Amino acid sequence: MTVGAFEYIKLPAFGNVEYLAKIDTGAYHGAVHVDKFAVNDDDSVTVWLGNQTYKFAPEKIKKTKITSSGGHVSFRPVVQMSVVVQGVAYQTWIGLTSRQKMKFPALLGRYFLRENNFLVDVKINSGYDVDGRRSQ
Repeated sequence: MTVGAFEYIKLPAFGNVEYLAKIDTGAYHGAVHVDKFAVNDDDSVTVWLGNQTYKFAPEKIKKTKITSSGGHVSFRPVVQMSVVVQGVAYQTWIGLTSRQKMKFPALLGRYFLRENNFLVDVKINSGYDVDGRRSQ
């Protein structure tokens, strides 16, 4: 399947909330905006998103070292969940973080693209590219 530089995705684990996701071949894991998360004593993770609370069991979580494009290293939970792209559900690992200051609330990385045999055509959905530069 071919995806564009940006795709609308749905996350059933969060009540099928829809996000405009950036397809980021430079990132390994994907990431999704959450308002807040907490790792509990039993190693489960509680997530707050809007006025909803969600809990992920320990077997669906791994703690991963994330290095930002600016070189900042942090550790955060990466949760196994279903992601719906173009109407098809896929299992993958998604990092939980505040993306409030980012242009896009979600991104899908190389792991997701490779494991699900996606190709990226950056001309598809390029109208969502809001960085101010346009190709001629």
